[in-house]
Amino acid sequence: CPKRKPRAQRSDARGGGHLYGSPPAGQFLWGFLLYIQMISNVYRLYIQCISFVYTEKYLENYPVLLSVFIDNEFSWCRLKLEAEQKQPNKEKMTFKDLQELNAGIYRVQNDRNYSTADMVSRIHRYVVQVLKAVRKGKTDRSGYDLSMALSWSLALANRLHLDLDQETWKRFPNVCPYCSNKPCACGERPEERTVTREGGLKPETFSDYQKMFSQIYPHNTLKDSAMHMSEEIGEVDEAVKYFTGTHNQMMFEEIVTELVDLITNMCAVASTLGIDLALEMKNLFLDGCPKCRCTPCDCWFTVAKSVSIR
Repeated sequence: CPKRKPRAQRSDARGGGHLYGSPPAGQFLWGFLLYIQMISNVYRLYIQCISFVYTEKYLENYPVLLSVFIDNEFSWCRLKLEAEQKQPNKEKMTFKDLQELNAGIYRVQNDRNYSTADMVSRIHRYVVQVLKAVRKGKTDRSGYDLSMALSWSLALANRLHLDLDQETWKRFPNVCPYCSNKPCACGERPEERTVTREGGLKPETFSDYQKMFSQIYPHNTLKDSAMHMSEEIGEVDEAVKYFTGTHNQMMFEEIVTELVDLITNMCAVASTLGIDLALEMKNLFLDGCPKCRCTPCDCWFTVAKSVSIR
């Protein structure tokens, strides 16, 4: 058997390489640029003051010079603040932030190279990697696999123009959608959802949603959640195929339902492993595509190999 390459070096490892704990390179860049700008302005002020000190106009020009220096500094700080405001909230990643982050990095490549069925296949691939890790008891890379599965789920939602924040709250209004209780009090789960009330305030961030799911279903186990997640990706796949063939509105709504259930179970698996999925996504994608470091991604099309290849 030929020696296998590390996963980050394979052509199929879109976003390869894990970035746990690595600080965003943008912070160092901003700090360095700000430092250079300050030094440059101070040096320029010093030279101009020296040039005026031997002239009779020094006293009348110094206030003007100081005013120019201060204006320059305020302009730089204003531009820096505007640039930071355009970035997703680094501390609190909402559903909308995650969808916009994914769209900014991958929408161009996804629209050019991947069909809806391709996207579902990629979600399936990383879900299977999580199942394999749970079966073997080696879940050290499950944070990466869950993040990639969620990333492709966000891409699918963007392709279908879904607002996952709105759709998730519609399905899970802080209570179990079957028994309308928190925590869930279902014995044998009924076939139909019967939500009759909202159980509290709507979560603001993705991490808040993950905590909400843990509170609704506090008895989830790792194996049960992983198996449930695998069921949901199969149902998403089935709904996408039926909708592609029929273009029926009811089947489109089924895609929405199953996609929300899939993401819910991703959060359940992450919670049982002690993983903050929003933090994993931020560490992996906030500085662009983890593989090419570009926004938008410049990796072009990648071929998915067998999930058994590590």
